[in-house]
Amino acid sequence: MPAVVILPGTAGFRSEFTRGAALLTHLQVSGQGPYFGQKAWFTFFHHEKPIRSAIDRYAAEIRRVVGVLDKHLKENGTGWLVGDKCTYADLSFVPWDMMLTFLMGEEAVRIQERYPDFTRWHGKFERHIRVRPNA
Repeated sequence: MPAVVILPGTAGFRSEFTRGAALLTHLQVSGQGPYFGQKAWFTFFHHEKPIRSAIDRYAAEIRRVVGVLDKHLKENGTGWLVGDKCTYADLSFVPWDMMLTFLMGEEAVRIQERYPDFTRWHGKFERHIRVRPNA
């Protein structure tokens, strides 16, 4: 079943929705994006390799962000970050989440086992034809 996205001006849109979505989108742009991106940079592209302290720091931040998402998903209890449907808050995390195995290697499996709500949520996107990466 395709995910439904709630947008401003539609029936499901509410002010508490806006607040929750804004807070989670802030986590994505200030946490997930920079930390996942820096892990990629220091692991694969930086001319001085390896800078172990930077790689370890950003790996720890990836684990922390995944843990925050897992906790929030567990507390919300709907399987989605905000409300009971897929929203732009959920979708904002998809591009970097799809890179988890690439960035974390074998540790990605341990992360997915440790954070089951995150793993179930992420799995919805992996199975969705409009979101999953081309294989």
